[in-house]
Formats: sequence, C-alpha cells, structure tokens
Amino acid sequence: MFKWLHSALVFFLVTSIVSQAQEVTGNINLGYSTFSFNSFKEFQHELANSYPVGTKVVDAFPGYLNYSAGVQILYSSFYFGILGGHTSTGGRISYADYSGYIKSDQLISANYLGSMIAKKIFERKKLCFYVGADVLNYFNKVVFKEVDQVGSKTNSSQLQFHSSNLAFGGFIELQRRSKKIIFKSNVGWELQLSGDLKFDGNSNQHLVNSSGQNVKINTGGLRTSIGIGYLFTQGKQQ
Repeated sequence: MFKWLHSALVFFLVTSIVSQAQEVTGNINLGYSTFSFNSFKEFQHELANSYPVGTKVVDAFPGYLNYSAGVQILYSSFYFGILGGHTSTGGRISYADYSGYIKSDQLISANYLGSMIAKKIFERKKLCFYVGADVLNYFNKVVFKEVDQVGSKTNSSQLQFHSSNLAFGGFIELQRRSKKIIFKSNVGWELQLSGDLKFDGNSNQHLVNSSGQNVKINTGGLRTSIGIGYLFTQGKQQ
C-alpha cells in the first residue's frame, strides 16, 4: 500500500511539473569518470600478497568512460532531471615465469539511476550556465576472475559480488542551443556512501579483508561529460 501511494505521489508530482514546464528535453552523454577505490586497492594488494609467488598489481582501477542518458524538465530558471548510466573499471594481478603464469582480474561495473536539479546562473545569447546537484543510486557488480597455468595444466575460477552505493554530487554545466538541438558540457564531483559487497550465491556472505572487515567499493570521484539533447516540447517562456 505504501509503495503504491509513493508511486502515485511521484507520478502526480512529475505530471504536474511537466504540465507547467517550459521545456522537456532528452539527452545522451559521453564522459570520463575517476574512482576513489582506496580501501579496495588495499584489498587488491592483500590479494596479491596472498600468493606463494611474487605476484604484482599491474592495473589498479583507472578512470574510464561513462555513458548516460536522461530527461530534463525546465521550469523558470531551474531544471529538474532524471538520469541513468553505466561506467566500469578493473584491476589485475599477474605473475609469469618459465613454469607458468597467474592472472587474476577484478572487474567492476556500475549502473546508476537518480535525479538532479540545477539553477541557471546566467544566460547570454544562446549560452546558458548552470550550477546543480544530483542524488544517484549505484548498483555495482564485482567479478573476480583467475586463470593459472603450471606446465600443461590450466585452472580457472570466478566469483561474483554485488553492492549498492548512494551518491551525492555537485556540478557546473554549460549549454548551447541551436533551434531544437542542445549541446552541453558538464564537470563535477561525487561523494558516495558505500554498501557491503555481498556474494551473489548468498547475500548473507560478505567480502572481507584479512582483518575481518567488510570490503567496499567507492566509485565516487571526478565526473566530466559532453552531451547532446533534443527539445521535445516547448511552452511559453516566463
């Protein structure tokens, strides 16, 4: 009952805003993300040191591309929006000598969905400058893949975990309009509250480090993007 009432309220609010909106636009974006993986990097080094040979960390979760799409509703000098997207990164531990090799990958992908609000600071000709904030839910997947070969014998294994994070971000955005087409560029920063990594086979089992503490991933960090949008509806300017 509560979920139904909540959904109905959200639908009513969105419908009310859209009905009074000056503009409704859809957009797609391509960007670059960095990640604050401090604790997970420590776990990666623990994992590397757990092997009986001299394995080394060769990749430690570099920044990577970020894809997203959203809808923006302009009302007065504000816009309200919903946004969904995907990003990924990974790490690798490896070792090789004359007898064989070890390759251990930690693959991380994240889908996110949330809302944003921004205020127009100034407008000049066809350029608009906004300052805004967003709240996003991240749904993370971490896959541990390992392959080792000794002589002619090869072994492989895979484990998968999942978690969710709550992200709070701030950004500045520049938009340029050309009839119904909108070009935009955006730069910002995200801070996250990270959830525990739970084993896909049993959510009661969590990933822990050598001290018995739960391991978490933090995909917060720098966010930059460029995008293109299309104006679907346009009302009277206030």
